[in-house]
Amino acid sequence: MTCAFTASRYDRGGEDDYINCPMNKEQYEVFQEALVTAERAPLHEFEQDGVKVYEGCMPIEILASRGKDAIRYGPMKPVGLRDPRTGHRPWANLQLRKENREGTLYNLVGFQTNLKFGEQKRVFGMIPALKNAEFMRYGVMHRNTFLNSPKLLNGDYSMIDHPNIFFAGQITGVEGYMESAGSGLLCGINAVRTLRGEQRLILPDFTMLGALQGHICNRDTKDFQPMGANFGILPPIEPKIRDKRERYAALSARSLAYFDSMAIYN
Repeated sequence: MTCAFTASRYDRGGEDDYINCPMNKEQYEVFQEALVTAERAPLHEFEQDGVKVYEGCMPIEILASRGKDAIRYGPMKPVGLRDPRTGHRPWANLQLRKENREGTLYNLVGFQTNLKFGEQKRVFGMIPALKNAEFMRYGVMHRNTFLNSPKLLNGDYSMIDHPNIFFAGQITGVEGYMESAGSGLLCGINAVRTLRGEQRLILPDFTMLGALQGHICNRDTKDFQPMGANFGILPPIEPKIRDKRERYAALSARSLAYFDSMAIYN
């Protein structure tokens, strides 16, 4: 902990939510070079050419190979953090997140990897705060399969060719726990409405779940990729609000006002 500090970005949340492992420019550049040249685990035949890696779960070593600053603008971004030892923002920063209540296990945030186990220990141990870390579990890549939903699904999560069959969750191309739960709720609502002979529910695109519904059934999509909730997929508010926090608050208020007026929970 002499090389680390506890803090959440922009001081949001509890102060001990994350352990931050800062790096200066020299440390980062040595680490980045070691990461891209480290030995990777061999791929199975189905993982070879023709299978794309989902951008949101890309192995850290693949992302690092895209450029010297790629991971510094990704999972190792230092924004919203200040190292109390220096008083300045780190050049790069790895965050560790608690995995158990006792705080004896932590995971490396955003560090999906396909490096061999020995290489993980060697390379990740180059991060100053992890020099003496004990690695209890090494990273492995897993395959997330998802439908080509724009060609197969309607916006209500039913199949185009078999509208009484519904899909929900990550397989539809919504990415994230809350997003998957939300798709499940909408899928269940629409299954019940179908049984009752009622109109199916497709939310407007200015709600987050409605925007995700629109994403999975966008017939113009040529290279479909999963999408998580983000304000960028919502239509803008006019006139444009320049302040980001005020803009996001207004986007949220617009959606909440719709749900309040529709009283669909009944």
